[in-house]
Amino acid sequence: MVATEWIEAEVLKAVPDAQVEAIDLHRSGDHFHVRVISESFDGMRPLQRQRLVLAVMKQHIPHPIHALDLKCMTPAQAVDKASIFVESRKTRNDENELDT
Repeated sequence: MVATEWIEAEVLKAVPDAQVEAIDLHRSGDHFHVRVISESFDGMRPLQRQRLVLAVMKQHIPHPIHALDLKCMTPAQAVDKASIFVESRKTRNDENELDT
């Protein structure tokens, strides 16, 4: 069984300046969602970003890691995604208030 901290440390080998967050999707230690945010991704296509991370992680697939869902983005993209989430949540809350 793999810990999220180990995943994060491995990803940092590929992208040392990154902010990394790993989530164990099934609490099984083998299915992970990994969010990687780095300035160094600026100007790279999504597949190029993932290949950079997978170059380090592929030796661990399929054992001990069975599935790895990567979300690789720049800090600006991460901020945009967060603001979209906040706005959609606010809209849903406003709609729920109208229903009551």
